[in-house]
Amino acid sequence: RQWVQAVKGEGDGPLQRLEHEARIAGSSSRDAPPLDVARHDGTPEGRALRKALGDDGADALALCFQAEVRRTRREVRLGATRIELAFDEGVLRAGGERTLPVCELEFELLQGPLAPMVAHMPRRPCAAAHATRSSASSFVGSSM
Repeated sequence: RQWVQAVKGEGDGPLQRLEHEARIAGSSSRDAPPLDVARHDGTPEGRALRKALGDDGADALALCFQAEVRRTRREVRLGATRIELAFDEGVLRAGGERTLPVCELEFELLQGPLAPMVAHMPRRPCAAAHATRSSASSFVGSSM
């Protein structure tokens, strides 16, 4: 088990988003470690986070959900294009008993032109990340 604190936000288009993950050293317990804005300092995502929080700073942060997923990653090359494929399987947890299953394949363009990646994506891609899915549903009232 490894805790990761993530900040995610909208990017310049539906296939781009801001995303930064900070692995938290020595965080193997079941209890969530305290949130810390400074883990994202020095990144575009960290600057966006501090701007969004304004004067409230770290006091505005709260754990909304936890993603307990097993991720399998593979890097694929298509000519000059490098793509990371990440298969996530697990569950999102919020408020104790509320859960949402996760089983998804994520495509991330690492380098090169976008067209070869898009040509190999499923016909109906979903651009929603774990955070978008969980906050949109808010796990309202029941298990999903």
